[in-house]
This record gives sequence, C-alpha cells and structure tokens, in this order.
Amino acid sequence: MKHLFIFLLLVQISVSSTAQTIQSIFDWSSNTEILTKDEFRPLFFKSYPVSPSDPKCKIYTLNSYGVQNQKGDTYTIELHSVCNFDPNRDSYDGFSIVHQGKSIFTYYSYDPLYNTENITTDKSKAYFLQIPLDEKSFALCFGGCLYGYDNAPELVIVVVSGNQAKVVFDNYAYAYKYIPAPNFLMEFIDNVDGIFEQEDPTITPTHLQKRTKHKIWKEGNVLKYKSWK
Repeated sequence: MKHLFIFLLLVQISVSSTAQTIQSIFDWSSNTEILTKDEFRPLFFKSYPVSPSDPKCKIYTLNSYGVQNQKGDTYTIELHSVCNFDPNRDSYDGFSIVHQGKSIFTYYSYDPLYNTENITTDKSKAYFLQIPLDEKSFALCFGGCLYGYDNAPELVIVVVSGNQAKVVFDNYAYAYKYIPAPNFLMEFIDNVDGIFEQEDPTITPTHLQKRTKHKIWKEGNVLKYKSWK
C-alpha cells in the first residue's frame, strides 16, 4: 500500500508539472472593453508603424474582404503590401480593419503573413479565419509563412468588438489538429526544428513527444489556452 501511495504521488507531481492551468488569452472588462495579456503577445513588439506620408513606404491594398458580426454590422479587412504591388503575390505585410468608413486597427509584421494553411492543417487557404464570439464580437486569425527553420509560422489573433480591435495573441504556431468555427479548436507546436528537413515532413507522435504542445479553443465569448509536454 505504501508503494502504491508513493507511485500515485509521483504520477500526480508529474502531471501537475507538465500541464498548465487553463486560462483565457484575453478578458472582457465590465464595459465590454477587450483586455489583452502580454504573455500571449511576445511577438507583438515586432509590429512597426508605416506612415502613408513616408515616400519610402508606399502602401498598396492587395485585397479587401467584407465580414459581418452576428448582428449584421459590417467590417472590411484590407490586406496591405509595403513597396511591392505584385498581383501574383501570395504573402502580404499587414492588414487594416475598417468599420463605418474608418480604420479602427492596422497591423504590420516584420515577417510577411500568408494564408491560413499552416494553422489549419491545410484545411483552409483563406487569408484569415473568422470566429464568432458573441452577437457583436468575433476573432480573426492570420497565419504566417513557414520558412522551414526552428520556429513555426506566426499566428496573429485579433478580437473585434464594436469600434475596437486588439491583438490578443501573436506567437509561433504550426497546427497538427484543427476544428473550424463555430467549435473552433487548434492544437499546435511552436518549434518545427528538424521536421521539415526530412523527406516526409509529417508530424508524428515522436515529434510531439519531444515538444511543448499548445491548444487554443473557443469557450463562450473568449478563447481559452493551455500548454503541456
């Protein structure tokens, strides 16, 4: 009995040391303001300002997409290219969100953004995902390019509500499991070291065993997160 108790105690310690507490990646204040958390935006400092008045930074709008919340309020997502207008370009440098004729949010990344195939296990090649959160709020997921080095592609998640939009997640993410909205869920790794140097780059259980796994999913009107070994 004593040995069994020690064994169960060790198992409990092992589990508690490898799993994180579930938490939301952002919160809502009492006045419905979006409250971000810095720990989920380690790459956010890489966003840089681009001034339309700067002659060295000519901005081109490559594509525009209309989206709506569940109330029917309309928004326009504009994908921008800086100093490079190539109609065949697959990547882009940043995006803006326009509501009621005004730009409410603009974001540029030092590394180009791409489509969403790397965050959806190739199930989507759209330039962004829209995840309804409640009647007036939704999240937008933007995916980065896969360069085949140590880091996975970038994942940028923006929450939009009324006239406000904020980045709530900006980190590396390469998905190995994905469920689309309305039951949005993705499991991913943030390090692809060695995987894409192989003849068959498929992610195997062996690859996952050696890496920290992350999970983001929709729960109510927020996005939840946890990680584990």
